[in-house]
This record gives sequence, structure tokens and C-alpha cells, in this order.
Amino acid sequence: MTERGKERKKEGRKEGKKERREEGRRAERWKEEMNKSTERRKERKKANEEQKEGKTEGKTEGMKERQKGRKRMKEGRKKGK
Repeated sequence: MTERGKERKKEGRKEGKKERREEGRRAERWKEEMNKSTERRKERKKANEEQKEGKTEGKTEGMKERQKGRKRMKEGRKKGK
């Protein structure tokens, strides 16, 4: 094999090594993202179950209260005129 051929072979090995390393990193990042998303999904599921059981006040409950407050304020402004 010629000198040039040996050099090209080395370069090819280096490139392949870099690509494999990058693939591994990419796979790790993907795995971490998937773990994060599953954690978030579990947290949401747990919160929903607690809300159904009545342990925590849900968003809809708070929204209804705020709407009632807005309505009272609006009526108060109308009476003031």
C-alpha cells in the first residue's frame, strides 16, 4: 500500500470514530430528553389524580372564583354610575 493510501485509511478511521462518538452523544441527549418528558408526564398524571380526589384545588375552580369576582366588580361599577 502506498503512503497516500495509508494516510487515507487513517483519516477514514478517525472520521468513523468521530461519527460514532457523535452518534453516541446524540443518543444520550435523546435519551435524557425522553426521560425528562416521561417525568413531566408522570407529574401531570399524579397532579390530575390528586385533583380528582379533591386534595388540591384545580385550575377550573380558581377560574370560576375569579370570574365571580370580576362579575361583582363589574356590577359595582354599574351601580356607582
